Amino acid sequence: MQFFTTVMTEIANVALILTATDPINCTLNFIALAIIAEFDNFVFEALRNESMKKLLEPEVCEKILVVSRTSSKKCKEGEFSKVEDENGDLLPLKITFESRTCGNKCLYIMYKCWRAFFVCFYFYFLPFATILLTCLIPLTTIKLSN
Repeated sequence: MQFFTTVMTEIANVALILTATDPINCTLNFIALAIIAEFDNFVFEALRNESMKKLLEPEVCEKILVVSRTSSKKCKEGEFSKVEDENGDLLPLKITFESRTCGNKCLYIMYKCWRAFFVCFYFYFLPFATILLTCLIPLTTIKLSN
């Protein structure tokens, strides 16, 4: 849900910035949409006695979010986690691509593709393209009107 909201906010942000007629409107639209995108954080901070909010406090996160298995390149091949399999043997900490099931390999490849899309296009190229198009669109309308 939060991913969908973020993507839709970004699309609206790009559309509003591209339709701005001058730099001040472009800046104001960007600031307004940045504030709207932060509403969920404002609501979260306003909740005081919500029991689910306690799950995100640092003391709880340190106990719950412990890495028991990883595919990180920083992890050494021979390390073992504290997790035991059905035979009582400790599972290796590093998950290699070869040790994954077929379905998990497909999901891992899909994750890597989405990550490449996010890093290459969404995070780096889209803001640059928006700035470039903000400058180029008025130039094309001037040439068309002549």
